[in-house]
Amino acid sequence: MSLFIELCNDKEIMVRRAACISLGKHMVHVFGNRSTELINALTAFSQDKFDAVRLQTVEAAAALLKALPYELHANVFSSIKALMSDYSWRVRHMAADRLGKLAEAMSPTEVKNILPFFRSLSQDAEAEIRASAVFSMASLLAVFRDPSAKRELLTAGCRLVNDENAHVRMCLASAVLRSVAHVAKELWATTIVPTCTQLLKDQEADVRLALVSGFSSMGNTSEAREMAPKLVPVVVALAGDPNWRIREVVISQVPFLITSLGKNAEDVVELCVQHLVDRVATIREAAVRSCCTLVAENGTAWSRASLFPRLSSMASTNNYLHRVALAHFYASLASVQSLDCGTASQHILPMLRLFAQDSVPNVRLNCAKALLALKKGRRLLDSDTEPLISRLRKDADVDVRFVASED
Repeated sequence: MSLFIELCNDKEIMVRRAACISLGKHMVHVFGNRSTELINALTAFSQDKFDAVRLQTVEAAAALLKALPYELHANVFSSIKALMSDYSWRVRHMAADRLGKLAEAMSPTEVKNILPFFRSLSQDAEAEIRASAVFSMASLLAVFRDPSAKRELLTAGCRLVNDENAHVRMCLASAVLRSVAHVAKELWATTIVPTCTQLLKDQEADVRLALVSGFSSMGNTSEAREMAPKLVPVVVALAGDPNWRIREVVISQVPFLITSLGKNAEDVVELCVQHLVDRVATIREAAVRSCCTLVAENGTAWSRASLFPRLSSMASTNNYLHRVALAHFYASLASVQSLDCGTASQHILPMLRLFAQDSVPNVRLNCAKALLALKKGRRLLDSDTEPLISRLRKDADVDVRFVASED
């Protein structure tokens, strides 16, 4: 220990920096009855004239808090306070990034002392620091116990919905839905829902994308189901967003919106069907995956009544790409275990019979792929698929013949 303390006071900056890192990683596990010496070393590190040393002090402080008994935390807290208001933006950024870890190491009674730090960092002049602070909002709310402190913290974080920096708003969008489970229900309507609604309409696509992607963090919870009526209509409206990445995320999350957020499948299945023919291939793939998930989760009875009838118009459209997309979807259904032979024979086979005689070779080619996939997946009987596959093996187009002969 004496040698370590000497290294903490070394004249070389890199030695002191390494000692500070070692304090957090190793020395906190072996200090025994010499905790005062480590606390003094931490205090010295927090006042070091080089920010490269002070930068590492944040992590060391979190580790020391976790190792020390609660009654000694006050001695570390003064160092943390100095780091939170450090003149170096890099140190403040590290402090903002580690707020959650610092809070987790504190006792339930003292954790509320983090609130002034969060409030200060979320109003910092540097956008990166505000972003890092608000990103930690959910982890702070998870360890806070005092309802009034939670309210203050959530309110301070959600004020950043009007921040001029898009990255700050994006970090808020990533954190706000993760915060739902940790706050009282009355704060949903007064704070969370208005914040989400504004973020979903943000002019920056990345902000909207961050919030829509965050719906998966809510899970299939009572909180999610209760908030669904307020938020889902706005999310579904984003399916028509001009930015294709937004549309992709929305379509990918449609099954989640239905099952986990309590939205009836009937209300949004049309969303998936429409985007099976989106002009962007990535979104068409997302729509195919979502439709397959809908079939798997809602069963064949629902599929026969609600999904397959909506697809019939795509088979007769003048745009051959729609027929190609439909054939691709049928091929993907081969991996859906809940799809039975009866449903496939009644709703899929008649369409594939039409596609096998289509005037466009690309439609016939994808029809062959679908037939082979459904046959291999045992979704259609050999007696139903073999006549069509045999015809396609003799097709006038060489590519169609090649694909049909791959069986």
